[in-house]
Amino acid sequence: MDKSISHYNLGRSCLLAIAAFGAVNTLMALAGLGTYFLFSNFLAYISAIFFRAGYEETGEGLFLVIGAVAAVLILGLFLLCWLLSKKHRGWLVVGLVLMIIDTLVVVYCAFALFSPVEMALDIIFHIVMIVELVLGVSASKKALAEPEPQEAAEPWEQQPAEKPVPEIAEESDAAND
Repeated sequence: MDKSISHYNLGRSCLLAIAAFGAVNTLMALAGLGTYFLFSNFLAYISAIFFRAGYEETGEGLFLVIGAVAAVLILGLFLLCWLLSKKHRGWLVVGLVLMIIDTLVVVYCAFALFSPVEMALDIIFHIVMIVELVLGVSASKKALAEPEPQEAAEPWEQQPAEKPVPEIAEESDAAND
């Protein structure tokens, strides 16, 4: 059971990391910085890049706001999946589906907009994230079905309490006198 719980928690942690690194990437993209963390959500990042380009062309700050809102919505889904997957395994499945969609966006961008060689590390990291989520989903049924083990009671806690001496015995002794 320990293995299933650790796989399940690793899958959940993967969702949190995707949201956290995605938030950092989005902020850096909206600020116009050229750095990017691989272990993150690509769709939020690419939407921030797209709207940042609109801002640079027009100087209209509304583009940055729209890019930020789009990214927050996308990343919010991953964060919601992480939060709700603690008790309901279905949310880990939803997070896996979202990650598969994000990976399809990465593959599309690799072949349509950029080069596959340029995006190879991103594709590899997305595959790793999908594998971790699949392991978490497969372990989730067992991890959530079994109750957590309770700590063993101390030896003195296992002893039954002393039974009180019945008063009837005292009365019968008094009657015999």
